[in-house]
Amino acid sequence: MTFFFILFVGILVGSISNICIARWHDRQPFFKTWDRCETCGHSLKLYERCAVFSYLFFKSKHSYCHERIPLQNLFVEIITALTFLVIYITKGFTAESIVLMFVSWMYVVATVSDVNYREIPDELVIIAAPVMVLLVVLDINTYMETLLGLLPSISIILLMFVLSMIRGDGVWEGIGGGDIKFLFAVGGIMGIGFLIPMIFIASCMSVLIYGAYIVEDFITHNRTYIPMMVGFSSAFILMLLMHYISSPSFDVLSLFENIYFTKIS
Repeated sequence: MTFFFILFVGILVGSISNICIARWHDRQPFFKTWDRCETCGHSLKLYERCAVFSYLFFKSKHSYCHERIPLQNLFVEIITALTFLVIYITKGFTAESIVLMFVSWMYVVATVSDVNYREIPDELVIIAAPVMVLLVVLDINTYMETLLGLLPSISIILLMFVLSMIRGDGVWEGIGGGDIKFLFAVGGIMGIGFLIPMIFIASCMSVLIYGAYIVEDFITHNRTYIPMMVGFSSAFILMLLMHYISSPSFDVLSLFENIYFTKIS
């Protein structure tokens, strides 16, 4: 039963992620419009807000205006739910698992926003800032861990500023300001021990994913927009798989046995 509850929570958080992505891009107030249909403005119940339930019971349409729900909404909810489940299986209900679930939510919102709108919401940094302080107050992170986690993004900002001053054009090239803000937020929460490997793996993943575009731009001297958050999220997922699936607590056979006997009981 617990596994299904975690999946439900993940679906619900994924639904909230879809609302955040749309509302923050349109600069609309979240709390005043979070339960409204984007098409007709009708107030939606909790189960109507979730794309998974709409695809299962309402033929992938809104129950009131019958507007088709984007497949992206379903994808976001499923990815969020599965990520939460993997984290719970390996860590249970602990402070570390809650932090990881929060960070995974940040990754989902930032990635979809970057791909769709070429921006990363400032709201993520605003929300992450008090979380950094709370983790220190609760002795989950130390002051030094938090400061060191902020150091890479601050160093990138200073380096890009110096390079733009040397060139004299004031133009920043390469990684965007939104990506740096995201690294700032994640680094302050997860620490430098997580951030540095993540940046390295993300760079490798970006080359693999966008290698053809990079070569083409080098030859033609064009500048194709590359959403770095895709590389960041790929690195995050890969690090979860490498670290947590290798954990002794991640036993796939026991997982299915628990689900089976829960359904029987």
